[in-house]
Amino acid sequence: MSSRAANGPCNLGTFLGQAAASPQVNHTTLVLVDCAQGQHLAVSWIDNSDGSYTTCLNQRLPPLGITTQQVEVVLWKDAARYPSVSLTSSTVCQSQPLPIPLSNPDACTYEQYLGLMARFLKSVFPNVKQLFVHSRTYGGYATIALTPERFAYEYGFVIKWFFGTQIMS
Repeated sequence: MSSRAANGPCNLGTFLGQAAASPQVNHTTLVLVDCAQGQHLAVSWIDNSDGSYTTCLNQRLPPLGITTQQVEVVLWKDAARYPSVSLTSSTVCQSQPLPIPLSNPDACTYEQYLGLMARFLKSVFPNVKQLFVHSRTYGGYATIALTPERFAYEYGFVIKWFFGTQIMS
């Protein structure tokens, strides 16, 4: 395992940084790669039209000697930009044609993006065995106008719905 990410040193305060420094991590069999990219929102990962996967495949994996065939686990944490339409007690999420209308509840849009991303991910990393999904975190009072607390709360439901659907299928 490398103690630095493909795009620079890992900050010890981050998950990657802590894992890189931990003697409890088997550094001979585990490599952590940070493919996160600023301003690449949930919609950026449903296909490769924004180049999100290209950047990961061409710039982040090769310096660490990793191929797409070796990727087995993915942690996905993302969100939609500037959520504005909240859920109501009568909301029923349904698949929408792309691009999803802005009038769609943000949680419903995020749920659809999550499903599209999970299906596309398997075409990029054919041997992926686990997908860890992390819901949106509370952005704090400083960004309350752009990311109100209710959207962090609603995204938690999206994760529940997503996995509930997978269990029932």
